[in-house]
Amino acid sequence: GLVKLEAIGVGLADLPEELGKLKSLKILDISKNNLSWIPKSFIDLSSLEFCNFSQNSILMLPLDLETMPKLTHLLAAFNMIAELPENLYMLKSLQTLDVYENQISSVPKLLTEMILSRFDLAQNDITATAFKDQ
Repeated sequence: GLVKLEAIGVGLADLPEELGKLKSLKILDISKNNLSWIPKSFIDLSSLEFCNFSQNSILMLPLDLETMPKLTHLLAAFNMIAELPENLYMLKSLQTLDVYENQISSVPKLLTEMILSRFDLAQNDITATAFKDQ
């Protein structure tokens, strides 16, 4: 099956629910589009290792990301994301989380304790007191 899907800067406004049927997909790059949401079926991409949602208009990351056992790199910079899902800390495979240039105002404390090689929160609305105690 399909292992790599790149649709960079092609004006995508939405993704079909059928996206989740691409069980062999390891790399998904849908950056520089007009997406505001990600279909629920996204979490069915059980082989996905690298995902780039950067430079869209995404309002929130998919819920239940922790069910994606191989997701290692999640890039979602330059969007309109207001908060990070609390359960993201359960995603043990994650090494990179880039969410700079969004509208995030607080970070669940459990996320700050994750062992990541890169966690970029720059250019958000976070203050020093915004790290929530859970």
